[in-house]
Amino acid sequence: MSIRSSILRAPDVNLDAQEGLIGCALLGASEDISGSGISTASFIDPKCRQVWVAIEKLIDENKEVNTVTVHSETKLDPLWLGALPDKGPTALNWTYHLQNVKESCGRHQLWELCQMAASHATAGNSPSEITAELEAGLLRANGAASHIHESGSDDWKEFCDLLADAGRGTASNGLSTGFLAIDAFLRGLRGGTMNTVAGRPGTGKSALAANIAMSVAKSGGKVLVFSAEMKTAEYIARLVAIESGEDVQGYLSNGWMDSAEPIADAVKLCHKLPIGIVDSTTIHTSAMRSYARKVAKTKLDLVIVDYLQLYRPPGKSYSRENEVSQVSRAMKLLAMECDVPVIVACQMNRAIEGRESEPRLSDLRESGSIEQDSDTVSFLWRDEKAQQLKFCLKKNRTGPTGNVGLEFTPYCQRFRELPSINE
Repeated sequence: MSIRSSILRAPDVNLDAQEGLIGCALLGASEDISGSGISTASFIDPKCRQVWVAIEKLIDENKEVNTVTVHSETKLDPLWLGALPDKGPTALNWTYHLQNVKESCGRHQLWELCQMAASHATAGNSPSEITAELEAGLLRANGAASHIHESGSDDWKEFCDLLADAGRGTASNGLSTGFLAIDAFLRGLRGGTMNTVAGRPGTGKSALAANIAMSVAKSGGKVLVFSAEMKTAEYIARLVAIESGEDVQGYLSNGWMDSAEPIADAVKLCHKLPIGIVDSTTIHTSAMRSYARKVAKTKLDLVIVDYLQLYRPPGKSYSRENEVSQVSRAMKLLAMECDVPVIVACQMNRAIEGRESEPRLSDLRESGSIEQDSDTVSFLWRDEKAQQLKFCLKKNRTGPTGNVGLEFTPYCQRFRELPSINE
C-alpha cells in the first residue's frame, strides 16, 4: 500500500470499544468513567457521543443512568441502546474499554493532523506555519491520549490548595516583578497570562521589561526575550547597565576607567543568568510559539516580547489592524500553551500627547484585540503636573487597578519604586 493511500484513509474508530464503555456506564460504572476525565470528544461515533452527552447530563442532575433514562434524553433506537450493556459485558470492564477508546481517539486525532497539514501544504502555506500548527496539535493529542484521566481532578485540587493556603495566610503569588507595589496589584506574574506594558517611545517600557527579566533570572527563573527592536549585543548591554548601575553606553564610547570594574563584575553575573535572547525581526508568531514550546520542554518561567507591533503573523493579512490582532492572539496562545506569563511591550497612540489625562485602554495602538487578549494592561506615563513617571494599571482580570510611582534612571536603565500613590 502506498503512503499516499494510507494517509487518506481514516483509522479504525474502534466502535466496539466505544459501545463497550457506554455499556459499562449503563451497567453502573457511569460515575467512575466520568471521574476518569473522559470527554465527549473522545467518542468518535456520533451516536456514542450523543449517548455520552446524555449520561453526563443525568449524572449532573443526580439521576439514575440506565437505558430507559438515556433513551428519554436521546430518543435513539431503544433496541440499539438495549444491546449496549451486552457489549460491556460487566461494569468492571470499564478500564479496559476506556484505554481502547483513548487510543482510538488519539489515532484519529493524529490522522486529522496529517489531513490538516496536507491541506495547508496544498494551499501553499509556509512550512514553518504548518510545523507550528502540527506541534500545537501534537501537544493537544498527547494530552488527550496520556493525561485525560488526571486533568480534571488535578485542576480542582490545585484550586483547593490555593484556598487552603490563603486561609492559613501562606498563599503564594506568581513570579515577582521585583517591584513590591506592582506585585501587590498583580499577585505576581502568573502562568498563562498576557501582560501588556504600553508607552510612547522613550518612556522606558522596554527597560522596565528588562528590569523584570533581571529580577526573575536572578531568582532562578529562566527568561526568553524576543527582541525586534534591539540586537542581542544591545540587549546584553542594557542588562549589564541595570546590574552595574553604570553608564555602559558611555563606557563603550569613552572608556571611563572608573566604570570598568563594576561593569566587568556585572558582565560575569549576567553571563550566568538564564536569559535567552532572540533578536530576529523577521521571525513570525508561529515560529515564536514553536521556539517557546521547545524551550518550555526543559524550563521556561517568563517570556518577554519587545515590542508587539514590530512582529508579523505568518501568511497574508487584510489590514494592519487585522495583522496586529493576529499577533496579539498568538501571544496569548503562547502564554497558555507554555503555561508561563508573557510580558508584551506595546506602543501607544499619539493622541495621548495632546492630553493631560491618564492613558485609557483605547490608547493602545492599532488594535482593540490587545485589550481583549491581555490579562493585564498597564501604561508607563509621565504625569507632567506631578512631575512623576507612573505605572498605570488599567486592566487586571484578577485584581484591582491603580497607579505606582516610578523613578527611571536612563543612563543605567534602572527603575525604582517611589512611595505609594493614593488616587
